[in-house]
Amino acid sequence: MKNQDLKAVESPFFGTNRTELVPTACFSVESMKSLFAVVTGLSADAREIEFAKLTPQPKQSLKEFNQIKTTSEALFVPKIFLTTYESEMFSSSDPSIFDDPKIPVSVKLIVIDSCPEYMVQLNRRPANWLRIELDLTKPEIFDLNLGPSEPTPNQSNFVINGQDGNWSRSAHSKLTQALSEARTHRSILHRRNIYDIYILFGVFPIIFFLFLRITPLASPHLDQLPDLNRFLLFFWIFILLITLFRIAFNYTRWVFPYIEFVGRNHRKHWTQLIWAAITVPIIGGLVWQAFVSLSDFLLGR
Repeated sequence: MKNQDLKAVESPFFGTNRTELVPTACFSVESMKSLFAVVTGLSADAREIEFAKLTPQPKQSLKEFNQIKTTSEALFVPKIFLTTYESEMFSSSDPSIFDDPKIPVSVKLIVIDSCPEYMVQLNRRPANWLRIELDLTKPEIFDLNLGPSEPTPNQSNFVINGQDGNWSRSAHSKLTQALSEARTHRSILHRRNIYDIYILFGVFPIIFFLFLRITPLASPHLDQLPDLNRFLLFFWIFILLITLFRIAFNYTRWVFPYIEFVGRNHRKHWTQLIWAAITVPIIGGLVWQAFVSLSDFLLGR
């Protein structure tokens, strides 16, 4: 799936087939259970719509008819599927599975399906169904093959397929509301070309500022070097700083992923504290030096 918004389209059966990307989000155990509760409610609504179309067969008693309906309710039970980095898969219809402290470490994909048993038993989907996929994978920190200007690869999405227009609209409204409660402000970090903006308006000015500050101090040693060697030295330092920023950029995307699940006994905040401990002093020091230099320039010192 391409990393772009997909609009609702009318399907051949005059229903709605809508697939959209999940926005950047950080799910807690409670918000994940709340999302599953929304899917459970929508699945129950879809079941009632399906059952309303059923009529007793000839010579079938009302008791037998109701018994079949009761048995068929199991076809509309939502299920959670967890896929680990070791390609192991676990499934459960109990949202308490989200209490497992291993989820943030080992699970790379969370799928919530409104009626998987219906597909297994009847080899087709019901008239109204939905499916949510949450991609928990994170970009590699030292992967220099992936272009930093590209958006963060992530396949998180939800699908709503319904022949009943009211159900489809209700499902979309409730799902987007549940997802918005876990939404974060990290989307700018994972957008296309955000790296280029940081480079042009942040990194380049800082590098040039550092060169202006360091060159006078190192000039006694630099003056002894041939012009070519001096140029190569500055060029190597420039490339080194750009590479270090690229690794730092990847690390920032890794620390603040596109989709995150904060489970029980979660320790991810330590990596965020480490990130803050590294970046805040560096950025603060550079801002202070820039302020001092600007003050010296304005005051003619």
